[in-house]
Amino acid sequence: LPEEILGEISSLKPTRPLFYENPYQMDFDATVLRVLGERYIILDKTCFYPEGGGQLSDTGMLQFNDKTWSVKSVYKVGDVIVHEVDKRFDVPPGTIVRGRVDSGRRLSLMKHHTATHIILGAARRVLGDHVWQAGAEKTVSKARLDITHYKPLSREEIYRIENLANKVVWENRTIRTSFIERNMAEEKYGFSIYQGGVPGGEKIRIVEIDGWDAQACYGTHCSRTGEVGVVKILRTDRIQDGVIRLEFAAGERALEHIRSLEDRMRKIASMLQSPLDFIESRIKSILDEQRSLKKRLSIMEEEIIRRILSEIESTKKCINGVCVATV
Repeated sequence: LPEEILGEISSLKPTRPLFYENPYQMDFDATVLRVLGERYIILDKTCFYPEGGGQLSDTGMLQFNDKTWSVKSVYKVGDVIVHEVDKRFDVPPGTIVRGRVDSGRRLSLMKHHTATHIILGAARRVLGDHVWQAGAEKTVSKARLDITHYKPLSREEIYRIENLANKVVWENRTIRTSFIERNMAEEKYGFSIYQGGVPGGEKIRIVEIDGWDAQACYGTHCSRTGEVGVVKILRTDRIQDGVIRLEFAAGERALEHIRSLEDRMRKIASMLQSPLDFIESRIKSILDEQRSLKKRLSIMEEEIIRRILSEIESTKKCINGVCVATV
C-alpha cells in the first residue's frame, strides 16, 4: 500500500472481520468509513479476507445503487482491513454498500488451507516429530507446504502421507476455531501450535482439527474435513538443505489435475496409435525396437569403418617413407 495511505489508516477503528464469525457468508452490507486515494476503501465490517498467513486475499465486488466496483485485493494494516477496487470509488463516507465475495475462490482457498493443516499432520506422523513447517502458500489452484526434513521423500513416503491425509478427510472430522489466551493455548496444545509462526497479542486464534492437529492460524477454514473432498500431492522437491516442498491440490482442483493427467495420457496413446490400456506394452515394444535398431546401426557402422580401413590399406603407396592412400 502507498505510504500516504498507511499514515491515515493508523487512526481508524478496527474493522469487524465477518469472515471469522461465518466463513461461509459471502454477501454483506457495510458502512463506508473512509476512501483513501480514490481506490482504497475502508468499511466498518467485511466478509473479504485480507491476504495473510500464506493465503491469498478474497476478491469480489462492492455495489451501491446501479454502480459496481471490482475488489482486486484486500489488505490488513493492524486491525484495519483495506479493500482495493478497480476504479475511482465516488461514494461518500457514511454510505451503506453491498459487498459480495467470489464464493468459488473463497471455498477453494478454504479447502487448500485446511488441506495444508491435514498434510502437515500426516507428514509429522509418517516422517517424525522433527518435521516443522518452514513455509506455506495457499492459492486457488493448489497449495504448497515446506517442511523440515533431512532427505528427499521416497515414493512410498509420499503415498503414505497422501493416504493418511485422505483418511482424515474422509473421516469428516470436526474443525473448531476459537480465540483463547496464549498461555492457555500453549498449556493445552503445546508449542507445536506455532507451526506457521508466532503471532502477536494476548489472545490467539486456534484452528483445531478434532484428534489430529491444532495450530495458531488466522486463515479461513472448512468446518469439517470432509469438505476438502480429496487431497492429491502433485510433486515434492528438495528446495534447500533440510527443507522439502510438497505441492498439492484439494477438492475440485485435485480432480482437475487427475483429469489433466488422463487427457495427456490419451494424447500420448493417440500418438502411439495404441489403446490407453495397452500404452505400457506399446512403449515397451517401441523401446525394444529402438534398442534393436541401435544395435544394428552400431554393427553397420563398425562394418563400414572396417571396409574403409581395408580400402585405405589396399590403395596405400609409400615413397621415401611417405604413405598416401586414395579412396
